[in-house]
Amino acid sequence: MSEHSSAIKKAYSEVVRISQDPYARELYEAREKQLKDMNSIRASAIEKGIQQGIEQGIEQNKRITAENLFKMGLSIEQVAQGVVLSTDEVRKIKENMQGR
Repeated sequence: MSEHSSAIKKAYSEVVRISQDPYARELYEAREKQLKDMNSIRASAIEKGIQQGIEQGIEQNKRITAENLFKMGLSIEQVAQGVVLSTDEVRKIKENMQGR
């Protein structure tokens, strides 16, 4: 127990010393800013990745739904209306289906 107390006292003394040294304080603040910036960038990248994944999933679901509607015999215009895509996009989906 006394070892922990001694280590804590030593760490506290070091914190006090560093906080009184302007250069050490500047280094500490620069490091803290860097860590916060890195965390912010990381969080932003994660959010962007999630958004891209959602968008890709939506597009994939639209394509699969369009293919199923074609299999049911619907026209290009009906499929476009059903999946909320342009008729050009739906034509491309149909062409890809026929190319397989």
